[in-house]
This record gives sequence, C-alpha cells and structure tokens, in this order.
Amino acid sequence: MHTRRKFLRDCSLTAVAVALAPAALAQPRATAMSGQTLADFQACLNSQFTVNNGSQTMSLELIQAAAFSPPLSAAGDGSFLLRFRGPASMPLGQDTYEFANEQFGRLPIFIVPGRAAKGQLVYEAVFNRPANPAEVARQLASAPRPQTNS
Repeated sequence: MHTRRKFLRDCSLTAVAVALAPAALAQPRATAMSGQTLADFQACLNSQFTVNNGSQTMSLELIQAAAFSPPLSAAGDGSFLLRFRGPASMPLGQDTYEFANEQFGRLPIFIVPGRAAKGQLVYEAVFNRPANPAEVARQLASAPRPQTNS
C-alpha cells in the first residue's frame, strides 16, 4: 500500500523527468566536425588521414583545402572544399567514411570520388556551413536591382 507522501514524491520525480527529457533531447549533439575550420585543415595539408571503409583501412593524403564560394556566401561562413588523394587500387565510393588524423582524432567526412591520374584517385569533400543570416540579409539588401521598363 502506497502512502500519500510516496505517491506525491513519485509524481514529482516523474514530472521533473518528463520536463527535462525534451530539453535534453532537443540539445544539438556535438559532432567531431563541429569546430573544424578551413584554417585547421590547411594546417594539415600534405598529411595522411586513415580511412576506414568497413572492411579495410587505407590512407588518403590531404592535398587541397580551399575556400568555397557559393552565391550569397558571407566571408568566413565556414564553406570550404577538401581534396584527398589515394590509391586507385582501392577505390572508395561516394559515402561517409570515418577519417582519423593525429590532429583531429576521428571524424566522419562525406566524400565523392573525382578524377584519376597516375594510379591515384582524388576525392572531394565540401563543407557548406550556413552563413550568418544577418550578413545574408545585408548582402541581399545591397544587391543591385534589375532595371524595369515601365
């Protein structure tokens, strides 16, 4: 038999748990890539990244880290392109792979196979992080308007 005090305590604990659960679930999960910038990758140019494709492990070399400028891209918005070079004998398909590097640790990167040259394949990864909305609004407001003939 439950006492009123135990019943009220259990109800209070349940109410607190229900109130906190949505807040905990709504928090964005921190990912390995959440803090990496173009400058971080530029510091790793010509270094090796170990890639695990499930059944085997291979090494890819970071050969390019460059700014990527889509329309309405604000300066410093975090949009950039990475190119990796690896052996053509072990091609990787378009997919997300776990990359490991001494500086970054482990991080998931979505790559797309590119051109092949001299027994090597080049893979590309594009990071298109959103620009600051206020900067985009400022760019739109200052954009030239088309002339209309009335």
